[in-house]
Amino acid sequence: MSTLPPQDTTNTLPTILFVDDEEKTRKHFKRLFQRQFNILLAEDGIEAFKVFQESVTEIGVIVTDQRMPNETGTEFLQKAALLKPGVIRILSTAYAEVDAAIDSVNKGGVYRYITKPWEVPDLEVTLTRAVELYQLQSERDELVRQKLTSLQNLAATERIHSLAALAVFQNTGLRHCSRALQALVQLADRPGAPGALPAQGNPNWAEIYRHHRHFLEVAHALLPTGLANSAPLDDSSLVPAAGIVQTVCQTDNRFQWTETEHKGIAWPGPADLVTPITQRLFEGLGAILSQADLVGAREAENGVELSISTLAFQHGLQPLLSPSFPDGPEKNRSLQVTSAFLEWAHHGGSMQILPDPSSRTITLRLGLASPGPIHDPWETLAADLVANDLFWQRHLD
Repeated sequence: MSTLPPQDTTNTLPTILFVDDEEKTRKHFKRLFQRQFNILLAEDGIEAFKVFQESVTEIGVIVTDQRMPNETGTEFLQKAALLKPGVIRILSTAYAEVDAAIDSVNKGGVYRYITKPWEVPDLEVTLTRAVELYQLQSERDELVRQKLTSLQNLAATERIHSLAALAVFQNTGLRHCSRALQALVQLADRPGAPGALPAQGNPNWAEIYRHHRHFLEVAHALLPTGLANSAPLDDSSLVPAAGIVQTVCQTDNRFQWTETEHKGIAWPGPADLVTPITQRLFEGLGAILSQADLVGAREAENGVELSISTLAFQHGLQPLLSPSFPDGPEKNRSLQVTSAFLEWAHHGGSMQILPDPSSRTITLRLGLASPGPIHDPWETLAADLVANDLFWQRHLD
């Protein structure tokens, strides 16, 4: 018997495939539910599997009789599940076969069984819930796919940043550059944002690499002269973190200091070194903020926390992630904050990113510690990247 196409082609609901060897039953099912759902029909498991293969992307729910010629409903459902594991499976069975139906639910992944003769209201509820379950699972799977794609692009972008940083900073004597770049990439990443990496397709990684290298070379040129040869911070001369940040906040009314129970957090000094690098960091953050953006600042465990608009960060750092971005004020502001992060990291500054989706803000936790002996990470990074031939072949054509 040929299948009947759905009557309402504009219906966006997933299709239900109904399988029964009795023609009267098939017609009755279609007449009952064709207004609520898209319906496809088949007379046995063999025909049903052909229909399922032809419309696998549209079919979300299968309702099949258990006792049919050629093969049982359970056998057909097992084949369908191999082709599309997420399809919702419902077994229709006579009352005398309930034990077998229960076993198929427990062992075969069948969503539910229904007994003949049907109670139409109960069957309608079962179908509605099955369709809703399929839609929820599909939405979840799509969100997971998008998240994985975003993470893959972010990981590749961080690798490209590392390559560019290796080329620019390896012989300059700057410390902890990769720490700053990793924080900036995390702050700037937003799938689908204008200028962000494409969620699908194959980005031109060679172009992105060239852009990042040029971007970092300009950011490097903005760093204070002689920074690489400057003396490290000294634990013997501690300065109060709250006092330093409060002083800096007074120069820009967008930074609002809040007192907390944390008191006396100290950073290594001297103060005449810590204050200017803190000042430049806040100036860099202020450069990417609009006049309407307010930043909450407070003393926290091991340092200071800043609460900043997620969108402000992502907009301000677009030039950093974009393969190409025209010169102008936005690029200059992004360069300024990039240089400030590099300087902060060079002096032993930490930057922990704590997103808060519920409030659309990002908490940036800042700390300072004596860098100690210089352990240059670039040699290890270079060996890892150069050895990764697969990465070069895929992304740097």
